Amino acid sequence: MSASKAKRQRQAEERRKAKREAAVTRALLIGVPLVIIAVIAGVQAHSYYVRHNLTESSDDFSAQLNEDGTIKGVDAASVTKTVDPENIVLSKEDVEYTEEDMQSDIDSLLEQHETLENGTDLTIADGDKVSIDYIGTVDGEEFEGGSSDGNGYDLTIGSGTFVDDFEQQLIGAHPGDTLTVEVTFPDDYSTEELQGKDASFAVTVNGIYQLPVFDDAFVAENLADFDDKYENTADSYRQYLTDTHYESNLRSSIDTYIKDNTTISSYPKDYLKSVKATTKYYEEQNYAYMLQMYESYGMANPYESFDDYIGETPVAHEKTLTKEAKEQVLRDLAYQTLYEKLGLSITEEDYTAYLEETGISEEDVETYGKGYLMQMLIQDKVREALMDKAKVE
Repeated sequence: MSASKAKRQRQAEERRKAKREAAVTRALLIGVPLVIIAVIAGVQAHSYYVRHNLTESSDDFSAQLNEDGTIKGVDAASVTKTVDPENIVLSKEDVEYTEEDMQSDIDSLLEQHETLENGTDLTIADGDKVSIDYIGTVDGEEFEGGSSDGNGYDLTIGSGTFVDDFEQQLIGAHPGDTLTVEVTFPDDYSTEELQGKDASFAVTVNGIYQLPVFDDAFVAENLADFDDKYENTADSYRQYLTDTHYESNLRSSIDTYIKDNTTISSYPKDYLKSVKATTKYYEEQNYAYMLQMYESYGMANPYESFDDYIGETPVAHEKTLTKEAKEQVLRDLAYQTLYEKLGLSITEEDYTAYLEETGISEEDVETYGKGYLMQMLIQDKVREALMDKAKVE
């Protein structure tokens, strides 16, 4: 092959290569925008999906309920496998109301009627609740936050509320006493300027809180006619506590037992959606109430929005709503199944009596609807029946 022919062939090959590269470049220039467009379209489609599939709140609690309290268009027994009403065994530990529980409740009651006594014959002991005023100094100078400003401060001796052995140094003092308490702030104290510093507190003991004695006189004065079924005595009140707490624990244990031993083959779509809507409504109402409370106390709202209050993105919260709603739907289907299995029924007289006993007003009936309130009554009836049947071991 001559040199000139070889040259012509190289030139032709270079031209073909240049055309191929140009074609590839054009394809890339066209393809990149198409990819970008596809991504944008995908984001927009997702955004549209999210906007149009998030739960909208609703205050229509009876939307998917019949007036008799059953779920519309749902055969509960066909999708629900739940407990055998004749074979419910509950743990005694979960139901029992112990002497310790009773004493704790009585102590809490007595604390509501405590009085501040300032007799000089009283002496502070470990465990006492006292009222004090104090002024703290470091190197002879008062420090921020180190004073009660004469407003009185309630302190339980031995609670560990104050640093070092501040509380122990008050033991043995009497109302009216003024004493000096010496402490050393820990090296890791929250206020950097006070870390490791020695401090002196001038403390005045205002008084020692005294609890009343729980006896017949206390019951007569503070708990008169606590329940018509019981006498107005201390022993009767103890029995009242035992009975009511046992009943409450039994109800709670039955709820838990049913929840833990119920499965659902499929969740009714419309009812689940309705429950999610009312659940979100409750959340929004709580948020609005919280904002109102902050405003009434002149405090700044710590949340920028409802989403900030919930602590989740709308998409994440949708999953939370679904989870919570499914738990409620499971409970409602289980109780409806048991209601039918037990052959229970509710008359209009039962419904009227329920409204009166629970103090449900006409306004409440209008708010929640008869279907929702009847559903609550169904579940009450089932619990009562199961409380008679359940074994506690």
